[in-house]
Amino acid sequence: MLNALETYAECGRRAARALNQGDGCRYSFEHNWFRRAIGLETASDRPQANKAYESGFAAARNAPQPEPFR
Repeated sequence: MLNALETYAECGRRAARALNQGDGCRYSFEHNWFRRAIGLETASDRPQANKAYESGFAAARNAPQPEPFR
């Protein structure tokens, strides 16, 4: 593994925080960095790196939940 799994998780957290703040440019930067970094990993390490990114993203994302009509 070229990068540590914590690096991918931190990148996911930074991307989620950018979306929470409405900063599309910063989200794009973080997501593009992740895509370039995962491209350098071997095929057997990519699923682990992707899972670390997704878990970091899910932990930091505060997506608003719409309320249903009543």
